[in-house]
Amino acid sequence: MPVASPSRSPLVRWLCAGVGGSCVALGVVGVFLPVLPTTPFLLAAVACFARASHRLHRIMHEHRWAGPLIRDWARHHSLPRKVRQGAILMMTASFTLSISLLEPMPAKLGLFAMWLALLFWLMRIPVRDRP
Repeated sequence: MPVASPSRSPLVRWLCAGVGGSCVALGVVGVFLPVLPTTPFLLAAVACFARASHRLHRIMHEHRWAGPLIRDWARHHSLPRKVRQGAILMMTASFTLSISLLEPMPAKLGLFAMWLALLFWLMRIPVRDRP
C-alpha cells in the first residue's frame, strides 16, 4: 500500500496533523450520533496523516478497531454489500426520525435533501460480494 511522503513544510505537516486529529475526533463522535458518519472522517484522517507523519499514518492502519476498515478501503476501494445496505438502513432510519420530529417545513426539506445527497453518494461507492 503506497503511502504519501510527509510534506517537507512544517506548517503543512502541522496543519495536516491538526485536520487529521479533528477528523478522528469527529469520527469518534459519529460512532454515537447516527447522523454524523464515522467512516469518511476516519478515511480523511488517514489521508491527512499520510501527509503529516508516517507514525500517525501507521497508528491509524494498525488500530484494532479502525485499522481493518481503513486497510479494507485502501485495498479494495469498495464496500461489502451488507455494509452498504446497513449504512443505508441506519441513515434512512435516523433521517426519518429527525424529519418527523421537526416542525418547520424548510427544515424538513433541508434534511430530506441532505438524505438524498448522502444516499446518492453512498450508492456510487462500488460494492463487492466477496471478502
